Amino acid sequence: MQGSLKRKRIFAAVTDVFIFSVLVRVLLFGFYQAGLKPEGALFLSLFSGGVLNYVGIPLFLGKQTLGMRMNGLMYSFVKKGTFENGLILTLRFIVQFVLNVVFLGAPLALNLFCLLWRREGRTLTDQLFSRVMSIDYSLVIRKG
Repeated sequence: MQGSLKRKRIFAAVTDVFIFSVLVRVLLFGFYQAGLKPEGALFLSLFSGGVLNYVGIPLFLGKQTLGMRMNGLMYSFVKKGTFENGLILTLRFIVQFVLNVVFLGAPLALNLFCLLWRREGRTLTDQLFSRVMSIDYSLVIRKG
């Protein structure tokens, strides 16, 4: 059972990164067409694509990214208010974004290794935000 949960987390992360990359490419093209400089367009598309994928979609879908929804996972928050949940998701994304920019993507690689090699598959950000949120595995979404 633990292996299937770990597999669900890995597939959810891969799906979310794919959706994030598509959003960034679409936004990058739009920002180029708007006349922004390449560096500014890249930074703005990365940030806004991440906010859409990791904050906007979970608030819209009820605490799930698209990858989590496909794999039957859900964020579980300590407090139940929508504003607090949105604030926690925003802070989680900003921490991930700043760490990846400052340390040149090393936390992204560390998260991948944590997903693959740790028994419970918890990432660096899951450990940082463990007091206010977690991934809920009890949700089972049946298709059909």
